[in-house]
Amino acid sequence: MTIWTDPFEPAGLVGYPGCALGVAEAAPGRELAGVLTPAERERLARLKSDARRDELERSLVLRRELIGALLTYDPVTVQLAANENGAPLLIEPQGFAVSVSNKGLWTFVAADPAPSMIGADVEIVREIDWKAMLGMVCGDDERSAFLEALAGEAALKNFFRMWTVKEAVLKATGEGFRAGPKSIQIPAAMYGGGAQGRLHAFGKSFDVWAHQAGELALSLARRAS
Repeated sequence: MTIWTDPFEPAGLVGYPGCALGVAEAAPGRELAGVLTPAERERLARLKSDARRDELERSLVLRRELIGALLTYDPVTVQLAANENGAPLLIEPQGFAVSVSNKGLWTFVAADPAPSMIGADVEIVREIDWKAMLGMVCGDDERSAFLEALAGEAALKNFFRMWTVKEAVLKATGEGFRAGPKSIQIPAAMYGGGAQGRLHAFGKSFDVWAHQAGELALSLARRAS
């Protein structure tokens, strides 16, 4: 497993929650594989795809490695649970809010002193029919503005920027995707390279940070106090 304890540092952003990124290049060792909870093992058992089961097992182990690296804590003793919406709760070490995202063999975690409300999201930038997906995540005005201002070869990366920022904000609400991505509009200044700013959604304010790291789009969000 390869771990980067601060993938946002090269972007020159400031003030974001602590974060770590890792890729599970090999199956976990026996000691770490043994830390999975009964609920996690049940979740793995429900998957019919061997490839997806392997990816998820690696992520469930890697997130403990990442939390350990981020908080200087023995990953074997990291304890995680989930709330009623399926979002992760950090039981041990205590005193931190945590958010986790994984895509393929990549896992991205963020941690912030409790009672912070944070969200983290990672996506692999890849060829998709992003125009067809705009209607899923944008209202009509935002969709039109995106198509008008951000067309061209950069549009694919900007779509994944939009997606990860919205996912991170939705996680920071505590409700996840069901809160509704169309209620979040991304400021134009958030597109391009590393970016940070504040946006308003659901009657609340959120500080957001976004970065492109090679093939990955990474975003963080924290509900503003």
